[in-house]
Amino acid sequence: RDWSSDVCSSDLRGNERREPRVYPTFEKCVERVMEANKRLSRPLAEHLARWAARPIDGGYVWKYDPMALNRPATEIRHSEIADVWGRIDCPVLHLIGAESALGRGLFHGEPVASFFKDARTETLQDANHWVHHDQFDQTLALMRDFLFPAPQTSARNEE
Repeated sequence: RDWSSDVCSSDLRGNERREPRVYPTFEKCVERVMEANKRLSRPLAEHLARWAARPIDGGYVWKYDPMALNRPATEIRHSEIADVWGRIDCPVLHLIGAESALGRGLFHGEPVASFFKDARTETLQDANHWVHHDQFDQTLALMRDFLFPAPQTSARNEE
């Protein structure tokens, strides 16, 4: 199939010409990170800004590929996502922040987990999009439980 019409659309090409926002100081970068996620501690916001911003003449800009803006992480059409998910054989853990504006719990009005053969979705309270920053301990506990589940005991073992 020909993906060139999707990949090279004028909307995406416009991202190449997009001028990045320049923050006059590193402190302004930190403030922007904290504005985007109000739960972050100042040290964590500074750490994220340190790795996400780069200095230029006149200030700082975010490190990112402008061609990656407004485009999926993979080169598949939106209409093909459900089919791709349905072919995934391994277990899937889907974590959602209860306060995330992205609404990632549903896809085409159906729970995301319903598109996979073996999936579970966990919603973390008091968490936004960055669940691993907002609820680190809970995220880690869910991931450990998912990756290293407790052995199942059977009635036979209890005899």
